[in-house]
This record gives sequence, C-alpha cells and structure tokens, in this order.
Amino acid sequence: MVASFNITTTGGDTFAYDSETDILGTLDIARQEFAAEPKDSDRHLIILSDFLEDDPSYRFVHAPQIANATRARELAVSLRTERRFALPGVPVCLGRLESSDFAPLSPQRKEAVRAFWAEYLNDRGQPPALRFDGTGMLTGNAGSYGHSKDAALRQAGRGEDQP
Repeated sequence: MVASFNITTTGGDTFAYDSETDILGTLDIARQEFAAEPKDSDRHLIILSDFLEDDPSYRFVHAPQIANATRARELAVSLRTERRFALPGVPVCLGRLESSDFAPLSPQRKEAVRAFWAEYLNDRGQPPALRFDGTGMLTGNAGSYGHSKDAALRQAGRGEDQP
C-alpha cells in the first residue's frame, strides 16, 4: 500500500500517514481513541489489510524477525510489551486482504505474519477473530465472530493463509 494522507481522530488530533504501511502506529492511534471512549460504549476494531507492516523499523516481506512463526510471536510479545499495547474489552476482528506483496510470500512467512498479528493483538488470552474473507465480515457473508472455524483458529493460534 502506498498512500499519503492525514488521519484526524475524534479528539481533533491529526497524524500524517505517508508511503509506508504502519499498522503498528495506526493501532497506537486506535488504542488512544478507544481509551477516550466510555467503557460501556459499543467498541469494536475491524482491521482490513494484507498485514504486511512496512515502516522504517520493519518490512515484514523481508524482516528476519518474521522468518518463521516462533520468531514472529517472540517479536510480537516484545513489541506489545515495549509499546504497552492493549485494547481491553475491545473485540478485534482481522480480515486479510490480498495484495501483490502478500501473494508471493512463502507459506512459512505467511504463517509467520499471521502468527505475529494474532499474538500482538492477543488480549489476555483472547486472540482476535480471524477471517478468511476480509470483506465478508462487513457484508455478513463471513458469519459471526463466534463461527466455529474461527473459534478453532483462535484457540489453536493457527490458520491457513491468515494475516
């Protein structure tokens, strides 16, 4: 993804978005936004992406830390701790979209990318809902968050071609 635009939060803060895919930075903004919302509000985070972080620190297409699922999970735990990232009480649903960068990745790297995000967004033992059809969750074609295949993926922490 290559884009350049500004993101304005509900609090009026503006953040510049440039040519990289900075999912980690975007999640930090989302965390701030959710923290400002009343705890009893209906809060959900739906992320549609190819999940390939591409910023000055990490390029998931080539990063050695994302070479396999074990190393990816270790990086996710380290970054989650370092960034103090948590979204308590906010259900997260990941919908992976196809991209020209994701398609040629090896099966091992695809699994590592999926493992990274599942671990990074894991909230006290509650991994995010994973979707095979990135836009199906919006159209109703992908079933509910609790669909049995999704629940099995969350419990196992594994998935076919997931983020």
